[in-house]
Amino acid sequence: MKRIAVYSYLYMKVVISPFLNPGQAKLRDRGQKFWDWVKPDIHCRYKDERAADGSMINVQVRTVASGSIELFVGVYTTNGAMLFEESYNAPLGQTMTLAMEWGLEKAHSFLASSSVALTAINKTGALPRAAARKPT
Repeated sequence: MKRIAVYSYLYMKVVISPFLNPGQAKLRDRGQKFWDWVKPDIHCRYKDERAADGSMINVQVRTVASGSIELFVGVYTTNGAMLFEESYNAPLGQTMTLAMEWGLEKAHSFLASSSVALTAINKTGALPRAAARKPT
C-alpha cells in the first residue's frame, strides 16, 4: 500500500503540473531521459519555474545511497512538449542546493540560446509532433 501512495504522490508532483494554469492541470511530455532517471523510492527535491516566454523549467535533485547527488534538468514549451532534458552527477562535495542552482542556470542558458526557436513554437502553437494532432 505504501508503494501505491508513493507512486500516486510522484505522479501528482512530477508528471502533472498544476502550476501551469491555476485550477487546470496539464501533462508534460516527458522524454526517455526523465524515465531513465526517475526512481520513486528515492527522496528528491524539485523546483518548477516559468520563464518570461511561458516555457517551463523543472529541476530535480536527489541524494542516492552512495552519498552522491544526481540532478535532472527539463525544459518544456507552454504546451508541455519537451525541449530539453538531461541528467547529471554533481561533483563530489556539492550540496543539493548548489546542484539545484547549477541546474537552473543550465536551463536558463538553454532558453537564452534557443529563444528564437521558442518564440516560433509559442507563436504558432505547433508541437514538434504535429502529426499526432488533428488539424483544426
